[in-house]
Amino acid sequence: MKHVRERIRRYRLIRGYSQEYVAFRLGVSQSTFARLEGNTIKLSLDRLYKIAEILEVSSSELQASSEHKPELNRIGPIQ
Repeated sequence: MKHVRERIRRYRLIRGYSQEYVAFRLGVSQSTFARLEGNTIKLSLDRLYKIAEILEVSSSELQASSEHKPELNRIGPIQ
């Protein structure tokens, strides 16, 4: 699950989204989202799917093998 959380953070940064923005869209506090992203509380599948929707990636992309990493030049910011 560590790699999933790293991907969430990476895609969030690629998109230029703050933790506050994603937390608001997810319906949780910024501190709760920070704990989700930081691996201190459990990440349910429902939340994973919602985060994927917010980040505009597939949930399978967030769960991809550890060798696959999103690249900044491949995924641009949302216009």
